[in-house]
Parts: sequence; C-alpha cells; structure tokens
Amino acid sequence: QKIVNNEEPRILNKLFIFMQYNFKYDLIYYQLNSMLINKIKTPILITGGSGFIGSQLINKLIKSNIEVHVLLRKSSKIKKIFSKKIHYVKIKKINFNNFNEIEKYIGKLQPKTIFHLASSGISERKVYKTKLNEINYLFLKKFYNICLKYKFAIFINTGSVSEYGNSDLNIKFKENKIFTNHSFYGISKLNGTRYISYKSSKRKVSTITIRPFYVYGPYENKNRLISAIVTKMVNNKKISLPKNDKVYRDFIHIKDVINFYIKVASSNKKFYGDIFNLGTGKKTTIFHIFKIIKKIVGYDLEPIHNYSLKEEYDYSSVACMIKTKKVFKYKTNVSINAGIIETVRWHLKNIT
Repeated sequence: QKIVNNEEPRILNKLFIFMQYNFKYDLIYYQLNSMLINKIKTPILITGGSGFIGSQLINKLIKSNIEVHVLLRKSSKIKKIFSKKIHYVKIKKINFNNFNEIEKYIGKLQPKTIFHLASSGISERKVYKTKLNEINYLFLKKFYNICLKYKFAIFINTGSVSEYGNSDLNIKFKENKIFTNHSFYGISKLNGTRYISYKSSKRKVSTITIRPFYVYGPYENKNRLISAIVTKMVNNKKISLPKNDKVYRDFIHIKDVINFYIKVASSNKKFYGDIFNLGTGKKTTIFHIFKIIKKIVGYDLEPIHNYSLKEEYDYSSVACMIKTKKVFKYKTNVSINAGIIETVRWHLKNIT
C-alpha cells in the first residue's frame, strides 16, 4: 500500500525514469508500426483474441483505425480491448466444433491476413489431454484447411517454446532442433505446427509459425510470473523460487512481440511453412526478476525453495534469434529492467 499512497520516493523516482524512456520508445514504436500496419492486407482475422498476445494485437490494429474480425469460442470474453475503438472490432462467437458454421463465416469474410492465436494451455491432468489435442492440433488442422479454400495472403500461426521439449544442454534453441521430454501441451502444439508447415510447403501458400518465448508486460494475466510475484509481495507472502539461482528464461516484452507480428504480416516475402523464434536471445534468471521487483516494491522476505528437480529442469530456455534477425532485420527495443518496471507499475495500479 505504501506504493499506491506515494510514500516511497525511491520507487517514484524509478517509475519517473522509466516513464521518460517509455514515452520516447512509444513514439518511435507508434510511428514505425503505423507505416507497417497500413501494408497489411485486409480483411484481418484473429483467433484467440481474448488471450494476452491476441488482445494486445487487436488493440494495436484498432488504434490505427483498422477493422479487425475476431473469431472466438462461445465461452470466451474479450476484456482488454480499448473501449474508445471497440467499434473497429467485429466479433463472431462460434462453437469451435461446428466446422460447417466456421466455413460459412470464413467463406463470407474471405480474410487475407489470418493471425491464429487460439490455443489451449490448461492443466495436463489426464482428463484434459484430449482438450489440448482438440484445440492445439485437430482444430488448427481443420481450420487451416478451411482457410486454404479462400486464398488468404498470409496465415500466421502462433507456436510455443514448449514445442522444443527440454534440453540439459546450455544452448540456444534453434527452430530446426527438437529435444525430448515434451509435455503433452508441447506435443499438441508441435503437431499443429508440423501439419501446417507440411501443408503450406506442398500447396505453396504463405504460412509461418511464430514461436514466442516468455512474453510479459502490462495486461498480462495475474497468474503470470511477474504479476504473481508482485501480488505476493504486496500481500507480504512468501515466494517460491528455484533453488538453483542460475535457472533462466528468455523474457520478451509484449510491445516487442506485437511489433514482430505486425512486421511479419506487412512483409511481402513468401514463407512456406517457415518457423521463427521470437525472443531476445538473452538469458534472464528468475532470481534477477525477483531482485528487481523486490527493490521496487520494498519487499523484505527471502524466497523459499520448494521446486522439484523436474520443475527446475523444465524451466531454462533461450531463443536462437539468428534466423529471425536475418530474415526480418528484427531487434527488440524494451530492456528487461525497463519492461519489469513498467509491468510492476501497471500491476500495482490495476490489479492490487
């Protein structure tokens, strides 16, 4: 509460420095993306618009007064869309098992740019494994084949770092390398990616898969790492971290993620099933994230270490960005420290 009540000058100074940086970055980010957005072929269709990346992609497009069509499951709700621009969002709720209705919708709309972000990442308890396979593989397979009938310009699929499996090697993950020990979620996502890559290469239709690594930033779900840590710190609760303080992830800010999706969609290049990593290519330890947030919030407790060996083993991954940088001349702009400060600030204002 001392943060909310502005009783901590040190915290306010950090936030002020970040706001100066963020304003400059936002101006550049807006100017560059406005030019690229106008190159995206319309109509634009997005699945998974209620998720973190999907909702922020919608916001980016409608800020430029671009109409966006959103295909949602009947059980889904969009809560993160800018209300002043909501009239640019055309939502169609459909039972995702009703492929006849989906085909009628696609046939009428005939989208030219398709962002596929719909996925299922729920618990891997046995009862849910069928659901993971239905959404991440079987739905994508049928949905992609429907879209093929109506000659889209580009289909952008969203994969996952989980498609790589786990590696005990201290190496960056390359797009053409798959390891062992996959989760069922990872297998279901990998099957979907492999299917559309194969189909695209055979049919010569422009299709790519983007594999985001650990995406974070404002509007992230409260169960995500940074928001979960902030919530516990504000409530003075103990925080569990891996015992190995070298455990790391490749954290990429949501602004850099949306920037890449726009860059891909506006490109005139043809891709026949290509896969591109989306990360920073840099390691950030979980302990480093903890220390930054601890200083901002003024948290005094030390972390506890009750991760299992398997949980620690599953944790570390970093993207090899050579291919992405070479093809798209892409680089990230938000540093991890600035991004965390922004995310914590947003969380304190909107969640706690």
